Amino acid sequence: MFELTIYEGEVRIVQEKHYKFVPADQISETDLQNYRNYT
Repeated sequence: MFELTIYEGEVRIVQEKHYKFVPADQISETDLQNYRNYT
């Protein structure tokens, strides 16, 4: 995923993140806590 902005008339990348889609039953409580702390 990209967060974009327009700077001096050009599109620029502000932030880039990568995610992996997995079934919900493969996400642990630790994973959820780490995600909450990261965002």
